[in-house]
Amino acid sequence: MNKTTIFVCLGAAAGISLAVAGNLPERNRTAPSAPVTTSSEAVIEDVFAISDEKSNIPLIGTTWEILMIGDKKISLDQSDAKRPFLLLNKKESQASGFSGCNRFTGTYKSDATSLKFSSAMAMTRMACPEMGTETTFMDVLTRAKSWKIEGTTLHLYAADGKPLASFTALSQ
Repeated sequence: MNKTTIFVCLGAAAGISLAVAGNLPERNRTAPSAPVTTSSEAVIEDVFAISDEKSNIPLIGTTWEILMIGDKKISLDQSDAKRPFLLLNKKESQASGFSGCNRFTGTYKSDATSLKFSSAMAMTRMACPEMGTETTFMDVLTRAKSWKIEGTTLHLYAADGKPLASFTALSQ
């Protein structure tokens, strides 16, 4: 294959990529304006299938960093490298994250309003000077029964509807 053929192939590939990208719907933080109609758009829409009506941020596939547990704002020392976070993966309904000292993984079940985590999460077993945040964080996951996303904030609620925790969206 000579250089001219390579450049022609690369140019064609770039043109196809731009054409496909031009046909994808733009996403913003408001509800989509038109229903999904093409197969490429259907795949993209599936990523947003479980999200609150007021937000296009999906519950699943977003990294959620802890903000508050109950009415207590979570603040960590400067020495802490990471804040506790939660990530729900659609494949195998896997929940994973960091609880303040240890990493965890387990399963979950969810629908449009309910969310339940497995009672037995696998965790690393590091000892840290301050284990209170981790203990409380894992208790929240055990007690969570429902969820709601407002803007970029995920709220978890107990079975009685009382707020358990709030998270902020970091990435998708």
